[in-house]
This record gives sequence, C-alpha cells and structure tokens, in this order.
Amino acid sequence: MFEADTTQTRGLLKGNSVDLVVADLPYGVVHGSRSAKGLARGPLELLEEALPGWLSLLRPGGALGVSWNTHVAPREDALDLLEEHGLEAVDYEGFEHRVDQAINRDILVARKV
Repeated sequence: MFEADTTQTRGLLKGNSVDLVVADLPYGVVHGSRSAKGLARGPLELLEEALPGWLSLLRPGGALGVSWNTHVAPREDALDLLEEHGLEAVDYEGFEHRVDQAINRDILVARKV
C-alpha cells in the first residue's frame, strides 16, 4: 500500500509486478482529485489519467477494481473507458447501492488480458 499520487504510480514499482489495483475514485460531491488540469470532481477524469500507470504495473491476467459515484459518472461510461484501455470487464453487476442522497456507489472489475 502506498500513499501517493495515483497518476504517478509508474515510479513506485517495476512494471508488470502487481496482480491487483484497487481504487475508490472521488465521488464528486465534496472532494475531488487534483490533476494537471486542476481540481476535478468527476471520477472519469482521474480514471483516464491514472489508467496508463496502473496498466503498466499490472501483470497479464491482473485485475483492476474501482468504485465510484454513478450520479456523476454512468457505469457505461466507466466501462467504456476501461475497455478502451484494453481491459476486459468481469461481470459484477448488481453491486450498485445508495450511500446517501448524493452518492450512488457501484464497482467495476476488469482484467488485463
């Protein structure tokens, strides 16, 4: 486990050295993520920026698990982004649940082929 900027993970470990990356993306309600573009409240911006580094660390067959607020990013958009980066989704539908009025949380799991 590291406490670091997730968009800079390539410098933390050697490539193809981890089996699993798990991320709880910003929910876009109060907190956001900082990037080269400044503060972003949407999880997809962070996911798109972080994916290349995460993928460089994952071994073939390794997996990525993410959770986020579907009120600010639809499941289909997150799934499309993972697939655009060559990941294969693993079916875990039905996990989506309401956390509070502003947060509807879901997960996606995808495997590096």
